[in-house]
Amino acid sequence: MKKDDPESLIAGWLDGDLTAEEQTRLDEWLRENPENLDHLVEASIRDQQLREAVHVFENHKSTVKKSQSNRLADRRFISLIAFACVMVLGISAALWFSNGASSFAEVTAAENVRLTNRGDSLQAGARFPKGSISLMSGRLELQLDSGVHLEMTGPLEAELIDSMHLRLKSGRLNADVGERGKGFTVYTDAGDVIDLGTRFGIEADSDGECRVAVFTGQVEVRPRGQDEKTTPKTILLSEGQAARFSVLAGLRRWDQVALAAKAAGISSHDPKGVVTRVRDNLGDSELNPFYGIVENGMRDGALAYTDKPNPRWHAVEGETFPEWLEGADQIRTYHQFRSRLYFKLNLEIAEPAVIYVFQDSRAEAPAWLQETFTNTGTQLRVGPWNPAVADESGVIIKDDGPYLTAIVWKREVVPGVFELGPPREPDTEHLVTMYGLAVKPLGESD
Repeated sequence: MKKDDPESLIAGWLDGDLTAEEQTRLDEWLRENPENLDHLVEASIRDQQLREAVHVFENHKSTVKKSQSNRLADRRFISLIAFACVMVLGISAALWFSNGASSFAEVTAAENVRLTNRGDSLQAGARFPKGSISLMSGRLELQLDSGVHLEMTGPLEAELIDSMHLRLKSGRLNADVGERGKGFTVYTDAGDVIDLGTRFGIEADSDGECRVAVFTGQVEVRPRGQDEKTTPKTILLSEGQAARFSVLAGLRRWDQVALAAKAAGISSHDPKGVVTRVRDNLGDSELNPFYGIVENGMRDGALAYTDKPNPRWHAVEGETFPEWLEGADQIRTYHQFRSRLYFKLNLEIAEPAVIYVFQDSRAEAPAWLQETFTNTGTQLRVGPWNPAVADESGVIIKDDGPYLTAIVWKREVVPGVFELGPPREPDTEHLVTMYGLAVKPLGESD
């Protein structure tokens, strides 16, 4: 029988006999209102209470041998046991709702945390209550019962609805969802972000704009329309992609995400290093790619691209990593732009600095690089790459996969905006890798 009303859908879910279409309707109903999820939890607990009560009753019937003379007493005894069982389970449920159900998270780290809604200091291992989170400053990490790990940075205003739903009013957080937390949803005024098994960062402003960047996996973004008749397009963001959206302005690109040096996620709204802005010439039609600025992040083993999980910068075999490159602000470029012949990238530099470009050594450097930069004669090794490139020329085969080499070019600049061109000339015989970038204050690059 087709189940349409919520009670029938819940009953079918408890019995495990929902069709795919009915499961979809139930999911949509749960997303309509946080109270709907509470209703489902209550129904689940009641169902479990009844099952346990019946289990106790059946066990008692199978073990007690009745006689004609004490059958009435036994009936009274069974009724008393069943009544007591229901009462105990009811009390347990009440306690669960007043204690366990009010907490869906455990504090895993709290650094310089100041909360407006509670005065006591937080300690790792403490249970964190559901409800409003008003973080004035500091960094708070929570492990939700669903397996989702949240890292929140103050100032932040949010509401923890349960272990699978959070409302972000303003502020920024990183989420590492893992396998069990697929479907974790962040509600904002601008729209909803549904995780599909990933690590992502999200920022929300009090004026209604939201920004989301995906570090691994995928998220689904559902922007809100200006009215009930407007249904904005739902988009999927994959690793290395980002978007900004609001009710009034719709979807736009988010060109830049400042990343912590340990590549853990969003560290600040605006980068405070020598590079203050990164922007390309692709326009808003190419909605998603972003550039990761890792302050002081250039070192042996630094991740090379935002859209590639494996290639890293290393010293050439038998050599040490260049000392004058260590600690530079690294810019993770987007590897798929290696084929854009008219690609341009603008860097906004805040102080006198040296810009370093790591260019694929297998092809002649493009004209813009040769004309405005100097070849340092130093090379870096980048990889591992997909085994499919193992047969290409210039590839170094190692135990963990193929590696390529890149030549380090440099240019000294004064504060301002500087334009970089495409990674190859149009007549280059084969595709080259996208170049890497690092910038270091002039006085520190000696």
